[in-house]
Amino acid sequence: MKVVVLGAGMMGSAVAADLAASEEVSAVIVADINEENLRACADADATGKLEVQSLDAGDTKALVTIMEDAFAGISALAHVFSMGVVGAAIETGTHLVDLVGSQPEAKLALDEKARRSGSAIIPGFGLAPGLTNVLVGRGFTLLDSVDTAVAKVGGIPQDPEPPLQYRVLYSMESTFNQYVRRSLIVRDGEPVWVDALSDLEVDRYADPMGECESFVTDGLSTLPFTMDLEGVKYMAEKTLRYPGHAAKIQTLIDCGLFETDPVIVQGQSVVPRTVLDALLAPRIMGGDSKDVSVLRAEISGTSGGTRATHRFDLVDFYDESRNMTSMARTTAFPCAAAVRMLIRGDIPERGVLAPELVFSDHRYDILMQEIGSRGVVIEHQVLND
Repeated sequence: MKVVVLGAGMMGSAVAADLAASEEVSAVIVADINEENLRACADADATGKLEVQSLDAGDTKALVTIMEDAFAGISALAHVFSMGVVGAAIETGTHLVDLVGSQPEAKLALDEKARRSGSAIIPGFGLAPGLTNVLVGRGFTLLDSVDTAVAKVGGIPQDPEPPLQYRVLYSMESTFNQYVRRSLIVRDGEPVWVDALSDLEVDRYADPMGECESFVTDGLSTLPFTMDLEGVKYMAEKTLRYPGHAAKIQTLIDCGLFETDPVIVQGQSVVPRTVLDALLAPRIMGGDSKDVSVLRAEISGTSGGTRATHRFDLVDFYDESRNMTSMARTTAFPCAAAVRMLIRGDIPERGVLAPELVFSDHRYDILMQEIGSRGVVIEHQVLND
């Protein structure tokens, strides 16, 4: 089967490499506007299955053209392109796995249209949102009733350094937007919007992380619209960082450095956010920092009249042998696994398929086996209250 990967950055190139190495896939087309990324992707291919193609993702006709003869597409593009890619997939009847989890209501509203076209659209399916949704959904299936469900996740450096004890490994824009974007959580059975960085708490994780803090960000994606919220007192997705990170970010926000409206400085129009990006990028962007991905999802409630908490833990490290970040591994491998499952017919449904629903049955085990074979292993334990 032929698949198209839209985006040749860190995540897209990792998805493409994994799919090119899969026996289920006969050809992989990687499309991006960035020629340097395309060359790097092509040079890294050892399978002979991978081709690259220049593409402006803002060109709707070009999206339709590149997807119309593919079995499936994978979108590893910026949030701004997500709805356009979903629309192109539905128009061409192409299956799609999208790493982006934004605008979940708008995507779910396209379910009937996608079913009529014969498309299976899986939105927000990487690490978070993605695996986080699957694990929360799994917790719901294992309990008779749920009162709290919290997924904490973050990609952090193994050896943190100033100024933020953090390295950006994918996109400055996406990273910073999560700190200021209003976040959807669930309180007392109702979806509510709150400020990002709220509900700060500190937990201890396995070495080398030790104590880490977590705070609300807008990562629940489809969960508030697919889960039975009756009796759910609290549901949230939280970003995990080393202690003190949130306070530093909040200071930058309070100082106005996240503002996107221009200000006049010595007669020149200056956008504070642009200045902040320019100053921080050389200090926190990329580099050779080795990362670790940490995920903990805890879903609490009752089963058979007894209270219990299902805890799912993932700790995944930078891949030294392949020079691949853990964030790329844990984001790309679930996405690629979903494509293989579509090809094999493990996912016969059509429409907009929320991860927490489509992987809630026996396909949960298939997904865990798929990513586990690549070293991404999730541990599950039951804690009795």
